[in-house]
This record gives sequence, C-alpha cells and structure tokens, in this order.
Amino acid sequence: MPFLAQFLTALFSNLLVWLSSRVTKQIGMTIFAITVITSLSLALYLSIKGLVAGLVMFITNEWILMGMGILWPSNAEACISAIFTAELAVYIFRHKKAVYWASLPK
Repeated sequence: MPFLAQFLTALFSNLLVWLSSRVTKQIGMTIFAITVITSLSLALYLSIKGLVAGLVMFITNEWILMGMGILWPSNAEACISAIFTAELAVYIFRHKKAVYWASLPK
C-alpha cells in the first residue's frame, strides 16, 4: 500500500509540474505579446500626436488651421493607432501560428 501511495504521488506531482510549465510558457508569451502591442501602439499614438501638434504650432494662417481641422478630425490619431494596432496584432497572431505549425511533428 505505501508503494501505491508513492507511485500515485509521484505520478500526480509529475503531471502537475508538466502542466504548470506548459501553462506558464503560454501565459508568459501571451503577456509578452500584449506588452509589445501596447507599447508599440502607445509609441505610435504619441509620435503621431506630437507630429500633428508640431505642425499646428508652426502654422500661423487661421484659414489653413481651419482647413486642417476639417480634414484632420480630433480623433484621427486614435483611429490611425487603432488601425496599426490591429495590423500588429494580426502579424503577431500569424507569426505565433506559423511557429506553432512549425513545431508540430511531421
């Protein structure tokens, strides 16, 4: 009976170690991908916002500023950032998918 208890304990502990290591790798990669997407999106948004603010600062003609306000809405930076963030997320998804398919045994 003690041998059976030792066997079952070893079996379940090895199963738990294998499962936790696999889940930890997946969670780590997911957190890394989310961090990369967030930081690149924030950098893109701030750079676009800074470029537009710098451009508006040097324009002195009121008619040009009014025309720019018509052509460039107040949420344009957020829209451009959302588009590029979606493109980045699709790229990371495709890359992870390609890595996953390449890792499968043939």
